Amino acid sequence: MSINVPITAKENIEHLKKYEPDTEMIIVVWSKNDIIDYAQSKNVEISEERALEILASIKKYHDCTMGITWDTINCYL
Repeated sequence: MSINVPITAKENIEHLKKYEPDTEMIIVVWSKNDIIDYAQSKNVEISEERALEILASIKKYHDCTMGITWDTINCYL
């Protein structure tokens, strides 16, 4: 499976530089470590590659009207 890797923190920072410094916004960040930590809390073995696959799938398929929650991540696990 080709992984459509989520953007990196560096790429996010470059993107945010396009906004005026006083722009008001909300930023929510999910990382592969969030996926791995959650999986471990549920006693699920997971590789970094699988965590990235899950992030990529969530990025591509999540329902923006519902947002991304721990329930979303749990469904992918």
